[in-house]
Amino acid sequence: MDEHALKVLEFGSIKEILKEDASSSLGAEVLERTEPLQDRDRIVKLLQETTELRTFLQCHQEFSLWGLSNVRPILEQIKPSGVLLQAYQLLQIRDFLSGLSRVRSFLTDEEDEFPLLAARARGLVPLPSVVGAIRRCISESGDVEDHASSRLHGLRKSAREVRAHTISALEEILRDKPSLAQEAIVTLRNDRYVIPLRPDFRRHIQGIVHDRSSSGATVFVEPEVVVPLNDRLLRLRREEEREVYRILRRLTETVREKRETIWRNADLMAELDALAAKARYSIRFGCVEPVIRAEPCVQLRQARHPLLLRRKHEGFLAAGEQTGLVVPIDVEVGRRFQTLLITGPNTGGKTVALKTLGLLCTMALAGMHIPAGDGSEVGVFREILADIGDEQSIEQNLSTFSSHMVQVRNALEKADARSLVLLDEVGAGTEPSEGAALGIAILEALHARGARVVATTHHNAIKVYACQQEGMANASVEFDTQTLSPRYTLTIGVPGRSKALEIAGRLGLPEPILRRAREELLEEHRQVEGVLEQLEADLKRAREERAALSQEREAVQQIKEEYLRLRADVRTQRNALKRAFTREVREFLAGARKEIGETITAIRSHRDGVEDAVRSMARLEKDADDMLRPERVASPLLAREIHEGQRVRIESLGVEGVVVSLSRSQGMVGVAVGKRRFEVPVEELGQPRQGAVAAEPHKMSGDYHVVLQETDTAGESTIRVIGETVEEALSKVDKEIDAAFVRRIPQVRVIHGGGMGRLRRAIADMLDNHPHVKTYALAQPREGGRGVTVVTLDV
Repeated sequence: MDEHALKVLEFGSIKEILKEDASSSLGAEVLERTEPLQDRDRIVKLLQETTELRTFLQCHQEFSLWGLSNVRPILEQIKPSGVLLQAYQLLQIRDFLSGLSRVRSFLTDEEDEFPLLAARARGLVPLPSVVGAIRRCISESGDVEDHASSRLHGLRKSAREVRAHTISALEEILRDKPSLAQEAIVTLRNDRYVIPLRPDFRRHIQGIVHDRSSSGATVFVEPEVVVPLNDRLLRLRREEEREVYRILRRLTETVREKRETIWRNADLMAELDALAAKARYSIRFGCVEPVIRAEPCVQLRQARHPLLLRRKHEGFLAAGEQTGLVVPIDVEVGRRFQTLLITGPNTGGKTVALKTLGLLCTMALAGMHIPAGDGSEVGVFREILADIGDEQSIEQNLSTFSSHMVQVRNALEKADARSLVLLDEVGAGTEPSEGAALGIAILEALHARGARVVATTHHNAIKVYACQQEGMANASVEFDTQTLSPRYTLTIGVPGRSKALEIAGRLGLPEPILRRAREELLEEHRQVEGVLEQLEADLKRAREERAALSQEREAVQQIKEEYLRLRADVRTQRNALKRAFTREVREFLAGARKEIGETITAIRSHRDGVEDAVRSMARLEKDADDMLRPERVASPLLAREIHEGQRVRIESLGVEGVVVSLSRSQGMVGVAVGKRRFEVPVEELGQPRQGAVAAEPHKMSGDYHVVLQETDTAGESTIRVIGETVEEALSKVDKEIDAAFVRRIPQVRVIHGGGMGRLRRAIADMLDNHPHVKTYALAQPREGGRGVTVVTLDV
């Protein structure tokens, strides 16, 4: 991406803001290297990861990158063999790996909700053996622990004992010779324990002088009696130092062996830290994840300039700026038009709009959320080129106009159909007529290259040119001439007016001067200003009409909401009635079942009551059917109306098929439904529904054959439960089996259909435990196969 564009758009300032939210220098380094990308898939993944981490941080506010620090200098230090790490450095490695392990566990535990973060976290390698080795040997204060090795433990134990003996011997001398001692203390000189005595001590104690006070009144003496003890203690200390060195060497080698893995961990943690900084920025400034398009286009809704937003958020506003004023704008280029020309008065917000568009595009392509509204879209640009602001250079002997031309030349050299070019005050800095002509030529050349161009200007000639060109559009920033303040709003489709004379008048310039200025204006300029004034008036009317339509739309919306509320109330009431009805039916069925049980008991105890029981059960069956089954209005067909190839509806099954055979003498009709064939009584058939399409006979395959003919004999009963819920089917089958048992019917056929087999399995489970069932099995293929269960009763 063009470095000059990144500089004038102040992309570096955005990175500095992000670095404030980084937890370590690792993340700050990643953010510093962040640049706009051209790989759409990579950009989208970065944005989605930022979105996940933003949500994660909002759900887990206590989450942080524990122990994250830059361990790379330590890893660089041990790259050559022979280098020894100090205890505090080992602790830093330990804390880094411990924090890494916690972060990994924290993120992978939420894999279902945050899959992208979990995928990143799984790349972290905790290295518990390294952490454990350092933790066992190094204390929190940075000392090597006694139990780091058995030898170290023994040396330190011996040293403590010798030290105690040495101090005890010196304290005894001080007690025996109190007149010789300047102070009754034991101290160290040259790593040896000594006592402070008067200079004339030699007449009473033999010893070695190790030091004197500045006044000469005190000498620090090592009595001969403790010299062997001090010698031994010194030897133990040196052996201890060698053992500590050996332990640190061993730990250093342990870290060196995992150096590459720890380095990769540092890279991954740095990227997580940078993502977390982006997520915190998104939360702080109310940003959104933009939609990334493959085609070069931009459509920003309610876009706000990030640096102005930061100044508002932090309360840092320059003199003259309105407190808290960050006006969002809607701006687009690349779809409806290829070139957008923004016009309007000075200080109206043209340059801010230009920078807002450019900076938000740059942020989005760098994988950052942007301060804009939902649905904002940014295309993938190969180049973003910009000429913004007064870049006059004394060092390079460049005037404002010259510096503009240098950047325009750069844009013309690089721009193509995948470029976004931002030009501030195109054609400015020179004589107006020449500047306008030059500006038109520049826009024309860039437009011909297919580049997406957003430019600002004051030249009327360029405004008129943009109005006349296919693929170009004007836009204007608004300015309140009454208050002499900009509104900072951007309106696409209408060119803006400079309003220099109006502003000058409001600022108190004498009317004669203003009148003379108007006289000097060319007729062409006055005509253009008149057209622009008319366009502004039309725009004002359009806004008023839009406001009126908006009010009407709100009223319609209120009516719609009221309708939806009423419909919801009706549904609620209907559901309540349905639940009440279902409850009544269940209560009825429970009572019926109880009465049936009592009737069966009565039958078993008193055979004379069979007829009464049968009549009672028939009455209950009819009542239950009346409550549970809605009345079916059939469209019966007469036998003489039926012919082969005719589409018909099997009313009992609720399915449609094609007539494939007739047996008028027996009153049966063969009907093909998909791969299955049914033998159906004529009275079961009806007219097909309007628009229904039945399966063609010649497309059927297989030898399924199902007979749907109820037997009126006393030896068999048929139960149809196709299309019913499991609960309804089980209740019906249970009731019918009880009735068949009372009537002493030995066999019952349950027609449940094939389908997924759920209904068949539920019925089989019930039959396994039914007291009246002797055996059951699926019917023969020509009698229904897997769609029918034949039940033999124990009568």
